[in-house]
Amino acid sequence: MVERKYEFTGETIEHSGTVTLHRIRAVRDFDDVKVGDVGGWIESEHNLSHNGDCWLYGNSKVFECGQVGGNAKIKHSNVFNNAQILGNITVCSSNVYDSAVVIGRAQIEQSQLGQHARISGGSQICKSRIGNYARIEGSVVKGADIGVPCHIRHGHIESSRDLLTIGPIGSEDGTLTAYRGKSGILVTRGCFTGTLGEFTIAVENRHGDNLHGRLYQSTIEFIELYFSEDRS
Repeated sequence: MVERKYEFTGETIEHSGTVTLHRIRAVRDFDDVKVGDVGGWIESEHNLSHNGDCWLYGNSKVFECGQVGGNAKIKHSNVFNNAQILGNITVCSSNVYDSAVVIGRAQIEQSQLGQHARISGGSQICKSRIGNYARIEGSVVKGADIGVPCHIRHGHIESSRDLLTIGPIGSEDGTLTAYRGKSGILVTRGCFTGTLGEFTIAVENRHGDNLHGRLYQSTIEFIELYFSEDRS
């Protein structure tokens, strides 16, 4: 049986006039939380796991089927509308909502995550807005608005212009994502992630000079131009 780590204080507030939130208080020591420490607000115990060291700091709120688990630290943030934060994650001054998922390891600061976005792999997200089924793995994203379906692995995004999506393309009518990494341009397409040069070789090996190969070659040339020009 799981040992409880918090209780309700009896203090409640109404959120948006439709949801009653209850303040929590620690009933045992764990991580940096001590017995008697007052935490944030939840709609029900479904919102915050008694397992792990997860906790809501300050006036953080979790409601509308939002879930926080693992060792997640939620600071001055809101998690709601089926969003999930599960793992060794720190969320500061942010909103996570609309079925967004943050899993594994990640740091989220001053950002908005929604619309089924998925963040994982030690990603660091700062002052950004991410949604529309975007998948971010092991990447740094700062000051960007990513509102298109895309898949970024090991990227280093410092503005919305550091990202390009093209689709449908290829024999599977998929989406190609090109973006800046620490040492150059990376491409993700299906199961492939690598440099633009590696992608060029993969296309030649698979498609040769057929229609898909020619379309990919034109796309590669466009990507090279897109990221070589100073469009500021």
